[in-house]
Amino acid sequence: MNRQLFLTLSITIEARSGRGGLQRGGVMDALTISVAAAAEVLGIGETPARQLIERGELPVVRVSRRVLVPVQGLRDFVAGLATD
Repeated sequence: MNRQLFLTLSITIEARSGRGGLQRGGVMDALTISVAAAAEVLGIGETPARQLIERGELPVVRVSRRVLVPVQGLRDFVAGLATD
């Protein structure tokens, strides 16, 4: 992944607060984030983010009834966009 893109993504994820566990200490503590937080990091709405999930382009894990985006999966997704 492009280092600048990685740093931007990391800083954005760390700055995000709310659901997804990021308020507890940043990206190193959070293995997953909410779909809404992933959408915000990507700069898109929640509906397009959910469409990416439905198409299998953005990886998710399901914990009980919650749908969560793995932080590493989000980084890999963005890295794939940067190389296309």
